[in-house]
Amino acid sequence: MMSMRHTQALTSALHVVWVAKERQAAEPAFCRFLALGAARGHQVQWLAKRAFLAADLADVDIVCLKNHIDDSPVWHRIEAHRVRAVNRREACMSCSDRSRLDAMLRAGGVRMPLSASTADEVLQLRLPIVQKPKLASAPRDVRIFSRPPVPIDCERYFYQELIGGQGPVYKVYCIGDDAFLVEESGTGAPACGAAPGQRQAMAMDPRLTGTARTVGRLTGLEVYGLDFVGSPGDLLLIDVNPFPSFRCLPQAADALWDHLEHIGPATGSEPKEPQP
Repeated sequence: MMSMRHTQALTSALHVVWVAKERQAAEPAFCRFLALGAARGHQVQWLAKRAFLAADLADVDIVCLKNHIDDSPVWHRIEAHRVRAVNRREACMSCSDRSRLDAMLRAGGVRMPLSASTADEVLQLRLPIVQKPKLASAPRDVRIFSRPPVPIDCERYFYQELIGGQGPVYKVYCIGDDAFLVEESGTGAPACGAAPGQRQAMAMDPRLTGTARTVGRLTGLEVYGLDFVGSPGDLLLIDVNPFPSFRCLPQAADALWDHLEHIGPATGSEPKEPQP
């Protein structure tokens, strides 16, 4: 589904803060977002965590959390000033623990590779298996094992059967009511954290759109990315990213600003009142 373009003048401009790491603030997707925001008459800036905690948020309308989705001091600042966050705290928390997220999505009917929450269950998984940090905010340390790992640590890691091998990853990006599909090939094993390969946009299958909407409904996410592997007619979800980078998706900047304008004061949402 394509994003509706900005077609009417705003009644007021938005002040949007993007909380991200320095390397992410230099990414082309964010630079497009920054330029488009200025062209639409908005004020947009990025802040690292330390600067954000010290910033005056009195006139900020929306905070976009690229990082620190489970960071208590960050959320204390946001909630103390009643600033609208994208994504909301409850949605971010639903994605903070991969084991809990896996169980919730599976119970909601989302098809995913078999996973394990105990050492005995890990030993029953079909090899090869993928080991990921259990907490989504932990440093990225994804490994693939052709034999059972030693030791098996289900307190720190999440274990899942590897699906797809050398096949492509199908990346679905959701922004408000818009959804986009990109096929990424040439990455090697799709779950090992390899560098992105060639990407091409594809038409969304209605079933895949339905799955993406189900993930959004179950988690509460409004801006998120999903990674699928398998054959186009039989895809399994392997990862959820609450605020992806939207690499190689130039239309994401338009879609994101459309969404922010829809939820922001420019469309008549209630003004925030800072708590004492």
